[in-house]
Amino acid sequence: MRFLITLWLLWSLPLAAYAEILTLDKTLEYAFINSPIIFELQKNRLTTFAYEADTTQLLNPEVEWEYDLDNHSSEITVSQPFRLSDLTLSRFNYKKLLEKIDSQEERLDALRLYHQITLAYCEAYLAQEAFKYALLNQTYLEKANKTVIRSFNNNGLSKMEAALLEADTLAITEETQAKKWEKEEIFLSFMQKIGIQNQVLSLKRPPRFTIKTTLADVLKAAQKNPSYQQILALQKKQTEQKLTITKQDSYFPILEPKIIYGYNNEENQDTWRAGLILSIPLWNQNSGQLKALKAEDSLIETRQINLEKIGFENLIEKKYQAACYFSERAEAYFTKILPLYEKSITETEEAFTKGEVSVLVVWQAKEKWATAQTTALIALKEAYEAKADLELLIGSRLEDIQ
Repeated sequence: MRFLITLWLLWSLPLAAYAEILTLDKTLEYAFINSPIIFELQKNRLTTFAYEADTTQLLNPEVEWEYDLDNHSSEITVSQPFRLSDLTLSRFNYKKLLEKIDSQEERLDALRLYHQITLAYCEAYLAQEAFKYALLNQTYLEKANKTVIRSFNNNGLSKMEAALLEADTLAITEETQAKKWEKEEIFLSFMQKIGIQNQVLSLKRPPRFTIKTTLADVLKAAQKNPSYQQILALQKKQTEQKLTITKQDSYFPILEPKIIYGYNNEENQDTWRAGLILSIPLWNQNSGQLKALKAEDSLIETRQINLEKIGFENLIEKKYQAACYFSERAEAYFTKILPLYEKSITETEEAFTKGEVSVLVVWQAKEKWATAQTTALIALKEAYEAKADLELLIGSRLEDIQ
């Protein structure tokens, strides 16, 4: 009987007791294997690379066979078309450039995935904690409101204060429900991003951090990694080479040398001939493709000019300062501001026990504490966002800079 009761108690425990506990590191480890974002990034990168890489190959050779039923002779013709861009090795050089771009983009994809998952985790944790604080406030207010209603003199509150407490109770109840549904929606999106099945999750707070890497080291890293500046330079080189290839093939004919081998069965005789076919670009001169490439080249050039006006090192410095500020701001909340609010709550509750303050004052202190907790988590999320902006700009995580 005792065994059955134990089983019943275990079965009746809330699902939250069995929630899967996730840390940021554990989430990243899982996401780098299972997240659909990986395959989306790969698809976007490889689709572009595969299409462009196909254009660097030689055109397919042609083989033609003919048989003369009257003379009992046959001919085999083998031909290979060559574009001017094939003969000048422009397409070969373009393929080498594509391989370099693909390698750099692959590294950036890993960084993009890292930050997308990290920020999604921060957002989900923020929603989780916002719901938790709202629920704590609701529980306290409901208890306080019942105490006030049962007391003879509204527990020392005026009618206006009692009405205000009742209104706050109703408002926080609605807010808690809104926070609950907001959390459910964000968690569903979060689980889809990391590729985990629908289940009850409990997230640990993302670790706080401060920027320890110096600005000088960050600037050096930008020269070694696929930074925004380097990617722009590679994209400019890519469009220039594509323009060169397209221009070459727009005015020079395709050369198609051919060899013809013939055999006459009646005369038992072999024949060899050679020929050349010219495909002249008379009607189609790639004018539409040239316009599109020139527009793309102008866009990239404009981005480079704007970057030069701002100054790439100056931009890195501003992003670095922002990352430092937001990380220090979050650290200040957790190490200085929140402890003061917690001390304020302790002192207010002691004063309430002695009858020195009303329950409304205690509630106001708790409300400020909950608001400060949420603000601290927002500050931590903003710190991760600022760090992501900097790292995507220089093409490397700060932790990986030696």
